[in-house]
Amino acid sequence: MNILYTLPDLHFGGTSNLLYQNIENLAKVHKVYLIYFGPNTLMEKNFIEKGIMPLRIPYNGAKDLLKTVRSIRKFIKINNIDIIHTNLFLDKALITFATLGSRSIKKVSTIHSADNNKADVYLKNKLKNDFENIIDKYFMDKIIAVSETAKRFSIDNRGIPEKKITVIYNGIQALQVAPYNNNNNKIVFGTACRFHSIKGLPRLLKTIFILKEKGLKIKLILIGDGGQRSYLEKVIENLQIDNDVEITGFTDDVPFYLSGIDYYVNSSYSEAMPISVLEALSIGLPVIASDVGGLKEIVKNNYNGLRVDFNNLEKTADEIFEFLNNGKTDYWILKKNSVSTFESKFSSGIYLKNLNALYENL
Repeated sequence: MNILYTLPDLHFGGTSNLLYQNIENLAKVHKVYLIYFGPNTLMEKNFIEKGIMPLRIPYNGAKDLLKTVRSIRKFIKINNIDIIHTNLFLDKALITFATLGSRSIKKVSTIHSADNNKADVYLKNKLKNDFENIIDKYFMDKIIAVSETAKRFSIDNRGIPEKKITVIYNGIQALQVAPYNNNNNKIVFGTACRFHSIKGLPRLLKTIFILKEKGLKIKLILIGDGGQRSYLEKVIENLQIDNDVEITGFTDDVPFYLSGIDYYVNSSYSEAMPISVLEALSIGLPVIASDVGGLKEIVKNNYNGLRVDFNNLEKTADEIFEFLNNGKTDYWILKKNSVSTFESKFSSGIYLKNLNALYENL
C-alpha cells in the first residue's frame, strides 16, 4: 500500500518521535511518504537518516489554504496514495479539505491526547476543538486512540462513535544506553520534556524542595528546553535548590542523561501515552508519575513505580519519601518489572503488528 503520513511540522515531540521510531520498519512493508506544513524542520535530518525524505508543503495561515490544498491533491494523485494517516489538528484539517469528494482514499487519525486539559484552555480553543470533532466523526474512516483513557474521553466528551475507535498503544524501540553512571551519593530523578505549563514542572521542583527538607539527598535532571525555562530557573533560585537541579537544554543525547538517573518522573497535568515514559521503562527505570490519563495504564504502584497526585505536594512528597525508603518492592525488582511492562505492551513490534492489521482491514 502507498501510505502518506502527515505532521503539522517536524518539531521534536512525542508524535513526531513515535513516527520516527517506526517509519523505517513501516517502509519495509509499504511505500511510505511524509509531508508536513509548518516551518519547524528540527527532525528532518532524523527522518532522512531513516531513508525517508520529508516534503514540506508550506502553510502559513488561511491565505495559503487553497494553494496548500491544491498541492496536497497533486501529491496524492502523483503518488497514488491509498491511505493517509493524520496526527494533529492542522494536518488533519488540511487533509480533510484536500480529500473532499474522494472516497477511494482511506483516512486514519490518531488521538494523542486524553482530554482537553483545563476548562479555560478548552473554551479558548472551542471552535478548533468542535471542528476537530466534526472531522473525526464524519471524515475519518478509522481513529486510533493511544490509550483506553483517550478512547473513553473521545466517546464520552467528543461524541465519537465507539465502533470507529481502536486502541493501539504507542510502541517504540528500546533505548540503547551506556551502563549506569550515577557515581554520587544522591538519588537522581530525571525527566525529559519540552518546558511547557502542561508538564507541571514547577510543582515537581517544589516537590524536590520538600523532599530535600525531609533530609533526602536528591538531585533532579531536567532534560530539555522550552518557553518556561526562564520561569523554572526563577523557581529554582527562589527555592534555593540550584545545587540540586540540572537543566541540560535541548539535546540529541537523551539516553546519556537517562543512564545516570535512578527514577524517571512525569509530573504532567495531562498525558495520553507519553513516549518519554515508555523510553524510561525500556531501559529499566522505575517511574514516578502523575495519576492522570494514560499513565494509569502504564505505571502500577509498587510494581514498576508509583503514581501520585501532584496537586497535593505535601502528600506527594510523603508518598515518594515512603516509597524510596520503605518501599514494598526491591529497587532491582522494580527495574525488572519496568522492562517487562515495556516488552509486553509497548514495544515497536507490537505497535507495528496492530497498526498494519488496522491498515489491512480498512
